Amino acid sequence: MNWPPAELRTPRLLLRKPLPSDAEAVFARLSGETQVTRYLGWTPHAELRQTRQQISLDLLRWDRGAGWSWLIEEDGSVIGLLQLARIEPHLLRLGCMLTPTHWGRGLMSEALRALLATAFRQPSLQRIEALCDVDNLASARMLEKAGLRQEGRLASHTLHPNISSRPRDMLLYAITRSDNGDPPLSYPKMNHSRPDAPSVARNREPILEVLREHFAACRKVLEIGSGTGQHAIHFAAALPHLAWQCSERTETLPGIEAWLASAALPNTLPPLQLDVSKPWPASGYDAVFSSNTLHIMAWHEVEQFFVRLPDALERPARLVIYGPFNYGGQYSSPSNAEFDQWLKAGGAHRGIRDFEAVCALADAQGLTLIEDRAMPANNRCLVWTF
Repeated sequence: MNWPPAELRTPRLLLRKPLPSDAEAVFARLSGETQVTRYLGWTPHAELRQTRQQISLDLLRWDRGAGWSWLIEEDGSVIGLLQLARIEPHLLRLGCMLTPTHWGRGLMSEALRALLATAFRQPSLQRIEALCDVDNLASARMLEKAGLRQEGRLASHTLHPNISSRPRDMLLYAITRSDNGDPPLSYPKMNHSRPDAPSVARNREPILEVLREHFAACRKVLEIGSGTGQHAIHFAAALPHLAWQCSERTETLPGIEAWLASAALPNTLPPLQLDVSKPWPASGYDAVFSSNTLHIMAWHEVEQFFVRLPDALERPARLVIYGPFNYGGQYSSPSNAEFDQWLKAGGAHRGIRDFEAVCALADAQGLTLIEDRAMPANNRCLVWTF
């Protein structure tokens, strides 16, 4: 089964991807209910528009591969929600809600067991964890019933505004690949697994138009933050004159290797392990490409990105960066404002970067901006020459 599944079925339940039209049911039975949200990090929604906005954010996360939510239905009615947020390529964090009328029937543990079994079919996934308020005994029992084990207690860890204004102690629960009955991950055996990022299919053609123009005279490109590797095989196939060098963190390399092996292109090189804050390969690249990375990096990593860039480049060279940017300290669209809110909720170091600040870093390293091209979905392609 491909990840993420749009639907999962259990003997009693249907788990499915939310739709914007689900907002009223979710508001009435889950997000607006004080009993449901008691142990959550936000107060009950007072208005339907808040739930609509939350579903929009959830769908945005789904499309970006950053997290997934499934509504739980019994006999055609929405009764709950399960959520997995990607913390690291190998790590997901669990969240759940269930309407009080369906408590005590084992429905959530049934849904969760099905989701866990499906999630661990991703070879890169090693661990799923959950945080549970120390007083939420029913959820603790449910997690244990679904196969998670308590690993410890985190003091003054999470703010639950519906209970107290002070951070609450939390119980840490987790299940690992070996707990789930699978052997520990062996990276060299992962070539059969190809992770999927749905956004690639939407943005690859507009990006390719930019690369065709600006990489026409280039020979060797270094991609920073190759993600799944899907961009690499699409661009390398369309631009056969380029030698394409992927790079990523160690835990993400097996998925890239799988895509490169499946495409078997003569102009893709074995992917490199790369941390932008540490020395880069000095192999005479005359092009660098990076997509949707600056808003994930901490700002000090963005600074290091530009500081280390000249070491990897030989003149003349081009730099192309794709992603969302703010201008004059302002969001370019309401959807970008929502996306930035979601980014910062997942980590205070993340966020959409200011165009002017990024250009200042590039200027300091001797790069000259030659194009700022508008792209679909309120993204940009920034192009520098070196």
